[in-house]
Amino acid sequence: MALTYEVKNEKGTFIASVTGYEGPVRTLFVPEYLVENPECEASGNIYDDKKTDNENRPAGAENDEVSAGNAIDGRMSFPIAEINNQAFASRDDIESVILSDKVKRIRPYAFHNCHHLHYMKLTDSVIDYYDGAIRQCLELQEIDITFNQRGNFRLLKEIIGDSDAMIPVLVHFPVDEEYLRADEMLKDLPDRAVKREEVEKPDGSFFMRTMVTAALTFPSYADNYEEDTFSRAFHEHIEGSGYNTRQLVTRTGIDFSGYDRQFQRFTYDEPASAVNAAFGRLMYPWRLSEENKEQYREYLRKHSPEILPKLIRGQKAPRFGHEGELVWIPQDRRRTDEKIRFMVDEELIAEDAIAPALEVASQEGAVLTSAMLMDYQNRYFRSGVMGGMTAGPETFEL
Repeated sequence: MALTYEVKNEKGTFIASVTGYEGPVRTLFVPEYLVENPECEASGNIYDDKKTDNENRPAGAENDEVSAGNAIDGRMSFPIAEINNQAFASRDDIESVILSDKVKRIRPYAFHNCHHLHYMKLTDSVIDYYDGAIRQCLELQEIDITFNQRGNFRLLKEIIGDSDAMIPVLVHFPVDEEYLRADEMLKDLPDRAVKREEVEKPDGSFFMRTMVTAALTFPSYADNYEEDTFSRAFHEHIEGSGYNTRQLVTRTGIDFSGYDRQFQRFTYDEPASAVNAAFGRLMYPWRLSEENKEQYREYLRKHSPEILPKLIRGQKAPRFGHEGELVWIPQDRRRTDEKIRFMVDEELIAEDAIAPALEVASQEGAVLTSAMLMDYQNRYFRSGVMGGMTAGPETFEL
């Protein structure tokens, strides 16, 4: 059970290019280096323990002044810099993919049509992202991207432009605290949305960096053509808000205000994306105005009778409707519990949402969720205090 690979010579430097994985795997972790050892996790078509060390070296390396790789405990190692063409295409077993920051290229159709791929984590070290790499991965729940360079969102633009399906992303990017705008107040962000960390420079020194996190959902869209028989021409017609929303991301920035203005289109084009977008913008409120915050809050509160039962069902909630349309974005228990807790803390649950939510919680055996919802009901509805209203003293019949 191991990664398969081939070694390539790139201008005198040898790198490993991942070509696949032998055997089943749910969480695919691609490490920084691949060590040639028959008993190591990563092995491939370049290593043969019956050959000498010289015979195992890549073709053309025998007389090369540059080392074929680094030595680790006497074994050859190569940085894993590439995911090769169709390396994991059409696999049914992969659910999560984690790429190290040594990966520089994701070749065409590397993860194409991975039916159950839910999560992907990578960084802006990927400088070459090729067409079709995640296309037809229709069960994506989150793509986590860390940007280390300020003002460089090229990778995000390429990923969301690679597919017309819904794509949810969680992006982490550095900001300069000395040059923040009026709508970029770090003190107003929750802990989950901002982090200060110590980073090592190439010369070995360290500096403090402020990272901000934002969660965005890009809805699906359809690129159709209408035949105009009179003029003997076809006219392009794009349905859905996903295309316009993708245009709000450039190579150098994200128009968060423009994204928030698209939300009303989300609500009738693709409600499942609207729910995900509302949670993302409220939980990670970078550049979120009070007006736009209220539209997200009102939407979640109004639709809480439908949202809560689906959150409680977690991964069991159906993703597609009878006609193949996206009706929900199921997520794992940790993420759904986080959202339920958020709705409770932010008072985003309507009174008529409690009963159906408790019924589903009972069916799923979600004891803690049931207790939390019953406490919420006692605090806000039985005394009539939700929304600032008072219902007067309670009366009892004996």
